[in-house]
Amino acid sequence: MTLPVKILFYLENEEIALIEIKRTDRPEELDKSKVYFWLLFKKSSGEIEKLDFVSMKYGQEKEERVFSQGRLTFDKHFGSFEDFAGQHPLRNIPATQLSGEFEEKINHYFQGQKG
Repeated sequence: MTLPVKILFYLENEEIALIEIKRTDRPEELDKSKVYFWLLFKKSSGEIEKLDFVSMKYGQEKEERVFSQGRLTFDKHFGSFEDFAGQHPLRNIPATQLSGEFEEKINHYFQGQKG
C-alpha cells in the first residue's frame, strides 16, 4: 500500500539523504508533528532515523531547521547538516528526482508506525 505523502525537500550526498515529508491524509490534524516529518537515511546501513524537530527559520535565500540530532541549513541548491559526527555538505535535489528505492523505504517506514 502506498501512503499519501508529498516530498517537500530532498537533500543528499554520497553518505546520507535528508527528506522532509508531509502526510496528505491528515488534513484535520492539529499536531503538526503527525503531519510533517524529517527523515535521515544512512545509505551505508539503510537505516532510517526520524529527526526530532526543534525549530525553523526561513528567509528569501536560506532556510534552517534545528533538530535534537543536529542542524540543517540550505538554499535552493546546497545545504549542510551538522551533527555529532561532523558537517555533511548536501545537494538540494528536486523532490521529483527521489529514487524509487527511497520511496519504498518511506512507505515501509510509515507502515511500521502507529497512528
